[in-house]
Amino acid sequence: AGNGSEQFQEPRGVGVNQDGSATRVIVSDPVMNSDSRRLRRFNTTGSMISEIGRSQLPNPRGIAIDRNNRIWVVDSSSTGRVFLFDSNGSYNTSWTPDGSGSLSSPNGIAVFKDGSQTYVYVTNTGNNKVVKYEYTGGNLDFVKAAGTQGSGSSSFNGPAGIAADS
Repeated sequence: AGNGSEQFQEPRGVGVNQDGSATRVIVSDPVMNSDSRRLRRFNTTGSMISEIGRSQLPNPRGIAIDRNNRIWVVDSSSTGRVFLFDSNGSYNTSWTPDGSGSLSSPNGIAVFKDGSQTYVYVTNTGNNKVVKYEYTGGNLDFVKAAGTQGSGSSSFNGPAGIAADS
C-alpha cells in the first residue's frame, strides 16, 4: 500500500484494452486521497506506463472497455457519474444521470454492443438496481432500471460487479 506510481491504496476495478498492438491492464484506485484517485495503466509485465483521470475522477470504481477500446469508468462520488476516456486514456466526456437513471454509489459498469446500438449497464449499489443506458451520438440516455432490495429473483443487496458478453 502506498501512493507511489506502482502502489495502490484500495484497488477496485480492472479492465484490459489494446493500445495499438500492445495489451494494457487498467486498475482503478478510489481512495479519497488526492495522490491516489486515478486509474493506472500497466503493460503485461506489470510496469506502470501511465495514469488516467487524476484530475477528473473523484472516486473511480468499475471499468469497462468497449469494442473501440474506449475506457468507461463509473465513479461512486456523491453525484454518481459515468466517464468516458479514449483508448489512449485521454478524457472524452462524462455524464451525471438524473431522474429515473440517477445513480447512488455505483460500483460496476459493462458495455454491450448489439448491432448498431451500444448499451451501458451500471450497478446502482445504493439503490439496489442495475441501470441500462443507451449511448448514441455522444449522449448517455436512460433506458430502464431493474431490481429492488431483497432476496427474490429480481432483487439485489448492494450489487457491485457486472459483465456483458458481446
